[in-house]
Amino acid sequence: MPQLTQPTPGEINYAIGLLKAQRNNEAIDFLSRLNRKHSLSVPVIQLLSNAYIAISDYKLAINEYVKLVKIDAHNTTVLKNLGTMYFKNGEPEQALNNYFQVIEIAPNDPEVYYKIGNLYFETNNLNLAIDNYEVAIKLRPNFFNALYNLGNIFLTLKNFPKSVEVFKKCLVINPNHTGMLGNLGIALLELGKVEKSIEIFTKLIQLAPSALAKEYLGRALLLKCQFNKGWEYYEARLDDVKKYPVFLKQKAIANWNGEKGKDVFLCLEQGIGDQIMFLSLAKEAQKLCKSLTILVDERIREICKRSLPNINFISTSEELDAIDFDYQLPIGSLPKLFRNNEIDFQKQKIGYFRANQSYAEHLKKKLKLHDAPLIGISWASFNCINSDKKSIALKNFRNVLVNFNCDIINLQYGNVDKEVEEFTNATNLNFINNHGVDVYNDIEGLAALIEICDLIITIPNVTVQLSGALGKKGWVIVPFSPNFNWTIDKATSLWYPNINIYRQKKINDWTEVLTELESEALNYLDILNNSKAID
Repeated sequence: MPQLTQPTPGEINYAIGLLKAQRNNEAIDFLSRLNRKHSLSVPVIQLLSNAYIAISDYKLAINEYVKLVKIDAHNTTVLKNLGTMYFKNGEPEQALNNYFQVIEIAPNDPEVYYKIGNLYFETNNLNLAIDNYEVAIKLRPNFFNALYNLGNIFLTLKNFPKSVEVFKKCLVINPNHTGMLGNLGIALLELGKVEKSIEIFTKLIQLAPSALAKEYLGRALLLKCQFNKGWEYYEARLDDVKKYPVFLKQKAIANWNGEKGKDVFLCLEQGIGDQIMFLSLAKEAQKLCKSLTILVDERIREICKRSLPNINFISTSEELDAIDFDYQLPIGSLPKLFRNNEIDFQKQKIGYFRANQSYAEHLKKKLKLHDAPLIGISWASFNCINSDKKSIALKNFRNVLVNFNCDIINLQYGNVDKEVEEFTNATNLNFINNHGVDVYNDIEGLAALIEICDLIITIPNVTVQLSGALGKKGWVIVPFSPNFNWTIDKATSLWYPNINIYRQKKINDWTEVLTELESEALNYLDILNNSKAID
């Protein structure tokens, strides 16, 4: 047996000083010498393990901590710490074994259930994580970290009511925790409690004025049509390096603030749908400029050139390098110059895009369309952060489309042939699917398809933005918590006066809005038929 000798207080303090100064390698050398001299000294083993952790060498840290377990196999603190090291070293099963040993010794230890919850949370075993966090909270009702992580899981699972319920308990314990406030604000926004989310984000910004908090506050204000303040906070998105448009970094030029008679460059940002929406302001901007250049997605360049003459549209960095200009601006910042109240939206022009008429006539002939009204439909969103909350199964439109008694044309991108085939077999509707247009990549083709339709029914995606820009009559079906451009209570879009908005009444429940559309379809059929007769 080695002799149980201990280092001097001075030696321990010296090692602690090295660690505090982050002189980790020196600390390891010094503590290793002490460890050889005092092989079973608990303070030395602990400090040496901490030094290995500081350089992220969890394997060597584990080797040291195993010695502590041999010294005292019933020390729950040692077992919990060793479990954490095993997990950080990529050994979750061994970590669980250590945690379960703690439970055998101390079954009412809330900390171990919290650690097990963390392990399951990080390995995406969310139900098991919930179970263990709830045990920890039962044993320690004011266990903030367990409550916070439990709220985060419910937020991840999009169970917003439970998330808010848990975060409110956190709010009582630690009302100024910034991470909790941010996630509470997001959950409230998803529940449609916009005023309360504004209150939470405002408080958060007072505590920690991050770009993300300001952007969320801006989005919440815009939902309430508080445009002046909303656009101001929405600008904070540009403080996030990940969201700052890459093309603006290439030229250190001041942002445009409406100065007249200048050469101005507008940079694309966000998705193609948002580009289309913000381009509704391009003509107003162009009237103030000596010249206006706008970088847009290549897919909409031709329709932009045709629809908005006297504006230079480009799509590549090489084209941008050949242009000199006085000011620049991300295109999503245009509204702060032109749309600061609801009255400003009365300037919105219906149909600022023009489809390729030759393409549209070609499709009419190719598809052998007759005089029956034609309804275009798009029902799903893929590869999007909110795809699940915006998408509706095509089969759920059955009663809506049957009530129209019209021809239907597929405007949905993606591989949906099987879904369309099943729908067609079930309804016997004339559902035009094989039109030959790649509606994701061929925006000119999508615009031509929209042009030959009498009405567009769609979720919030590129189809509705393009339909609105073309001035086509449309119905958009928005989720309970929509993006800011659909506001929270308008029946008609401010951005597209030709688009009616139909809103989900309950989260993840399309029943009521689809029933509303069934009734609208019956009424609108008469309008469509009368319109055809007049033509």
